[in-house]
Amino acid sequence: MLSARASGASVGVSVVDFGAVPNGLDSRAAIQAALDAGAGHEVYFPPGSYLVGAAPAKSWCLWVWPGTTLVGGGVGSTILAQGAVPASTVLLWIQDAPGVSIRSMSLVGQRAIQGPPLASGPQRHGVFVKNSPRLLISSAYVGDFAGDGAYLYAGSDLSTIVDSDLDGNERNGVTLGGQTKYVSAVGSRFTRNADGWHAEGGGRNTDVSLIGCTFDQNSSFAIVMSGTGADPDRHNYRWTVAGNVVNGPVLASWVDDVIYAGNRGVNPTAQPSVWVYRSSAHIRVVDNILSSTGPAAQDTGGIVYVVGTNPGQSPDDVTIARNDLSSARPQYGVVAISASRVVVEENRISGAGGSGPEAGVFARVTRAEVPVSIDVRGNQISDFGSWGIRLGGSSGVISRARIMENAFSGAMRAAMNLDDGLGEAVDVEVSENQIDARIGTSMVNPPRGIEIPLQGTRWISATP
Repeated sequence: MLSARASGASVGVSVVDFGAVPNGLDSRAAIQAALDAGAGHEVYFPPGSYLVGAAPAKSWCLWVWPGTTLVGGGVGSTILAQGAVPASTVLLWIQDAPGVSIRSMSLVGQRAIQGPPLASGPQRHGVFVKNSPRLLISSAYVGDFAGDGAYLYAGSDLSTIVDSDLDGNERNGVTLGGQTKYVSAVGSRFTRNADGWHAEGGGRNTDVSLIGCTFDQNSSFAIVMSGTGADPDRHNYRWTVAGNVVNGPVLASWVDDVIYAGNRGVNPTAQPSVWVYRSSAHIRVVDNILSSTGPAAQDTGGIVYVVGTNPGQSPDDVTIARNDLSSARPQYGVVAISASRVVVEENRISGAGGSGPEAGVFARVTRAEVPVSIDVRGNQISDFGSWGIRLGGSSGVISRARIMENAFSGAMRAAMNLDDGLGEAVDVEVSENQIDARIGTSMVNPPRGIEIPLQGTRWISATP
């Protein structure tokens, strides 16, 4: 930390008044002097590109004081360019400094000059924030860093990113460290990073909102809203992801109380468009328009993929409703594997035909201790080469299945396949479904343990 700050600061200062020279040699010392003098006020960066090297014997280039506003002449007009710096050196370090704002400027990491990727490079972030609530990044560009664009570490509560671009960073556009809450991004763009938005470390990243943003061309995931373990104290809570363009996959793992609503996008990867994983609970995937165009998915992955793993690691209370889900390649639509309670309701689920095992909705049980329950109601399911709905398993039972008021059409061998031959579906009700007459066999493998048959029979007649 700096040993002292300049006194007698005016309401605002300009970095050029302290000797910073745009389009010249390293101006780090002059800019730091301006930040010291303008601590708690506005520090202005006139248009130009300012080269910024590392502070001597520090892990940062510039230290920012509480309440300071860094303001430039506009994105692409004012540029802070990080020079070649040692490993783990951050451009802007914001610690114990509430109320910092960064607006109308570009922060550029020049990662091509920062050393080998993923070796010494990943901690060269653009902005590192710790114990500093109310950060605002507005109308800014933060990109080309050999690390994250912005790393919001513990205590960076009430931070907001508005109308900004976090682009081309070697790691993530934004990373949330543990114990960070009330963070939001509005109308911003997260492009060409590893993950666009990523939660990690310690869990309890709570009350996060991503509204009206664009996530595109990120090499791994568009959004990762993941805690760090099955213990509820390590979960994340209360995420709202709404009204975004999301081109790429989204992962929800060890997270509870999620609303994923009104988003649209194309997923060109082999990952599910929405992947609900491990002990995640109270997840709502509603009113989205999602299309998969990538290569064949892993395992039985679908457009929406809800899956448990080890004991105590099962998703619970997941609703998938009123979505338009489509795939340009043969794959499953909605998959629920060892998930306790899943509702699939009023969706339009369209496949790409094919002759593999794909189904519009696939519920499967793989662990005896998980009582799988699924409701499939009021969906339009079409063009899954094998089945509209499939139940199956390798151990345990599907304790309850309600398949009602769905419409099946297009290229399918059968509307339903309700048992893998192991007797795992023990309480199944099938009623009031509409089946296109072109589907030759309406049901195969009726469930052996059926307790609530449809009008005394396990079969459904094809309907013109």
